[in-house]
Amino acid sequence: MTLAAGTHLGAYEVLALIGAGGMGEIYTARDTRLDRLVAVKVLPGHLTASPAAQDSKTHRGQQWLQYRDNRGAATSGHGLFRT
Repeated sequence: MTLAAGTHLGAYEVLALIGAGGMGEIYTARDTRLDRLVAVKVLPGHLTASPAAQDSKTHRGQQWLQYRDNRGAATSGHGLFRT
């Protein structure tokens, strides 16, 4: 399922396909809120259809946000977190 340039996924505007494989497609996109380039991964339906897959994605997303928040605090000099 290749997305056309100009397709909007929430706040992201697809610009071009970077690559594709068994785990999905990766696109260069523009974050319209922050006006910067990002990479967006689109997963195939069979990887997202089951409730177990949804729970797994939610858990991984929460882990990433925790890592990102901890890393940001550590590098900003607050000294609250060490990575």
